[in-house]
Amino acid sequence: MKVLIVEDDENLGPVVDEILTTIGYNTAWVRDGQAAMTWLAEEVPDAVVLDMHLPFVSGITILDHIRTDDRLKRTRVLAVTADNLIAPMIQEKADATFLKPFSVVDFVGMMNRLAPQT
Repeated sequence: MKVLIVEDDENLGPVVDEILTTIGYNTAWVRDGQAAMTWLAEEVPDAVVLDMHLPFVSGITILDHIRTDDRLKRTRVLAVTADNLIAPMIQEKADATFLKPFSVVDFVGMMNRLAPQT
C-alpha cells in the first residue's frame, strides 16, 4: 500500500514514516500543504496520513481536494490533529480521525483497517 504522510512536525513525521515502513507500507513524507498538493498532482496514494495544521495549504483544503478529485476517489484519509475543535468538522470527509498524541498500537490498527481490500 502506498501512503502519503503529510506532517510538518519534524519529530512526528519521521516516526510515522518509520512505523509505516516497518509494517510494510511504501511511504512518502512531505512537510507542508503545497508539497502535498504537488505530490498528489503526480501520484495516487492508497492512503494519506494528513495533519490538519500545515504551512502554505491547510489540511482541510487538501482533504477537500482529495474528496473532489476523481483520480483520488479511492484514497483513504486518516486525518490527524491536536485540535479537538477541528476533529468533528472533518469526520464526514475523513475515513478516520486521530487526535494527537496517539498510541502507536492504535495508529497501526487504524492503518491496517484502512488498507484497501484486495
